[in-house]
Amino acid sequence: YLRPGVIADDARLYRYQRYVFQEGNGLAYANRRTAEDIKRRRPDVLALTDPYRAVAYGNLFPGLDLVGTWTYTNNDPKLMLYIETMRALTRGTAQQPLQTVTLLNYPGTLAPRAVTGDSSTRQWFAENPQHAGWVLMGPDRCKEVSWIILSRAPKILGYYFSSACDPQKYGKPEDQFRVPHATSDAIKELSDRVFQPYGGMLTRLDVARRRLAVLSSQASRLHGSGHTAGYPNEQIYGLYSLLAMNHLDGDVLFDEHVATGALKDYQVLFMPYCEAITETMFAEIRRFQERGGLVVADPFLGADLPGALKVDFDLSYRKKVNADAIASGAMFAAWDDHLNPKTAALAEAKGVTAEDDQRIMESYARRLAGQLAGKVTPAVALDTPKALVNVLEKHGVTYLVLVNDNRTYDERTGQYKAIMEKLLPQTVTVTLREWTGPLFAYDLLERKPLPAEKRSDGLSLKAELGTLGGTILALYPVQPSALHIAVPEAVNRGDKAVLTVSLLDPAGGALPGLQPLRVTVTDPKGADSEYSGYYCAEKGTLSLPFAPALNDEVGAWKLAVADLTAGLTAERALTVR
Repeated sequence: YLRPGVIADDARLYRYQRYVFQEGNGLAYANRRTAEDIKRRRPDVLALTDPYRAVAYGNLFPGLDLVGTWTYTNNDPKLMLYIETMRALTRGTAQQPLQTVTLLNYPGTLAPRAVTGDSSTRQWFAENPQHAGWVLMGPDRCKEVSWIILSRAPKILGYYFSSACDPQKYGKPEDQFRVPHATSDAIKELSDRVFQPYGGMLTRLDVARRRLAVLSSQASRLHGSGHTAGYPNEQIYGLYSLLAMNHLDGDVLFDEHVATGALKDYQVLFMPYCEAITETMFAEIRRFQERGGLVVADPFLGADLPGALKVDFDLSYRKKVNADAIASGAMFAAWDDHLNPKTAALAEAKGVTAEDDQRIMESYARRLAGQLAGKVTPAVALDTPKALVNVLEKHGVTYLVLVNDNRTYDERTGQYKAIMEKLLPQTVTVTLREWTGPLFAYDLLERKPLPAEKRSDGLSLKAELGTLGGTILALYPVQPSALHIAVPEAVNRGDKAVLTVSLLDPAGGALPGLQPLRVTVTDPKGADSEYSGYYCAEKGTLSLPFAPALNDEVGAWKLAVADLTAGLTAERALTVR
């Protein structure tokens, strides 16, 4: 240490660990060479590595297209906010994060290991104990964590289950405790109602600029006391969950981001478990404070940062929200993806119920809000900590993704008190504190306008959150008023044409933003063509190439377009010769 809580930029252990992970262990080189070999033959294939969760260093995966991880969400779906660390890793690169929903849960987490339900493969598990006791998550948690990822406008997301919990293999009634088919149905429902209609829009949206940053410091992890819950990079998500409950979302920063001047873009820096930072980081944070930036830290802060706001929340209990600990006062002492329930060591632990965890976290969220009052105010606020919001934008339109976090115990595992997986519908009030000018708000999944009420703290509107897990609101500065279709009078089979869809405001101008559409193109017999499907207009325009095949039906075809924002519709006929 050069001074309390400050290490040299080239501190030996810190420098060595970075070297190991970026090149010394050979994985970065092997991954890059493998990707190069693949792309010489198949340039269309995306190269992926995962999991990313051990160290908060960047530039670990050169040459790859996707960097992925899977995130366990026991006992709180909000742990899926780890998508923010994946965004930090790929920021400023051509890579994309692949955040995977792991449906799998460790033995003893959702239900005591002694209670895994009867199984059609009981003998197989007796002979393969490393697979015994694994349980898939329930359908409502699957939907909520999917929405948390969607709220960050991903290009791609994934789902994972193990061969021990294969829904296609284990389909008998006695398997439904471990492998509920309702979870597979939930993924299908998301596909039908969200991914297909709105995927073309969500993947093209941008996360709105944020004023808050949360530091995930590898220097602190290496030189600190090891205050981690879960995998190393997950330790900041207790505090991040409290921020999200207060509708404050921040960008995750790594050490190198801070050291290279990233704080110039932020007003507030949260520093959870930051026992050590580098000398350059210290200098950058002090300059940030001198410019008026606010540092918020917990009691573990090692560096002397005068004026830092201190918050104190004991989150160490959360690892004890565990079915084994609740039932028997003991749980696995440590776990990883190779845990064998028959041989893993146990440790005494006084269990904490999921309901008590919710009460504690809500009390912490209220305390945090009180300490931040007058210093940090969310631009978009909800009237409950049991709903989350993230702000996206494109071409002058703001999009709010709301996530339902109003949960209770379900019928499958609720009796064991370790997780609340069942979603409860709720009506939430959304307050826009910084909106200026006209507002035309729409619930996209309901395709209906949301009236806004002017109040002293901003514009407020109400939205419904149900068991689907979330919804999308579009906030327009102008009203979507008309949908027009332009088609040629006739198209010869084998020729190419363009079908044009235009969405207009009351003055006849093109709508800003992105507009998800349902397009239906039918032949003279009324059969859907391959051109039917979901599309996304940009800045009020969609140009759809149309090339009837030589064996397509001749005669009167019909083009019908439905706008999935305001519910506008239009139809046109065209002739294929």
